[in-house]
Amino acid sequence: MLRFLAVEMDPAAFAAAFGTWLLLWCIFTFMLSWAAWYINMPAFLAFVLLAVGYLLFGLATSPARPARRHSARHSARWVAGS
Repeated sequence: MLRFLAVEMDPAAFAAAFGTWLLLWCIFTFMLSWAAWYINMPAFLAFVLLAVGYLLFGLATSPARPARRHSARHSARWVAGS
């Protein structure tokens, strides 16, 4: 789906849309982690780490200043282990 939509869109607009999509998933995952706090601690930790990854990758793909984007991309790769 991303390859299909990326062909039709301007690369800068696609990066902004994809960054926003990741940030929205970050918010949703933080809400899931808040609910998991009361149920299961391993699930809470998994959701928090996933939300941090979404946050960093969302900031890395957002159209921001190059220095902030580079540091967010480096941090996201470190958190993701790649």
